[in-house]
Amino acid sequence: MSNLNFPVMGTIYFPAQWGIYTFYELKEVSLPDFALGQVKADAVHDFGILVSEAGGFECSTTRDITFIYDITDPSKPAAASTFQVPAAEANFCEKGGRFAPHSGPARHDGLFYKKLYVLGYFNAACA
Repeated sequence: MSNLNFPVMGTIYFPAQWGIYTFYELKEVSLPDFALGQVKADAVHDFGILVSEAGGFECSTTRDITFIYDITDPSKPAAASTFQVPAAEANFCEKGGRFAPHSGPARHDGLFYKKLYVLGYFNAACA
């Protein structure tokens, strides 16, 4: 093959401390508040949820978090939000093991698609 990048639609570069473990795509998400503007096409967006899996024992490395990107134009992904559970909420770092996101859902259809995203966390249930 002469061009191994041919199938690539877009690229998101992360610092070395964040390795993306899972990617979940949400297609055609309706944003009713955006529909109030002049550009009606802005009312529907595609999003990608990228989970950086926990690597450090007892929070000994950079905190891994979950990223949400607007991928409506895959060649120009735009950061939309991040999510994390505060470690101090239940002293998660002191409980041993790893604390941070692990993975998202394996299925991309069904009852909860575009309604609920279930994110698994290491150590989050050890209260």
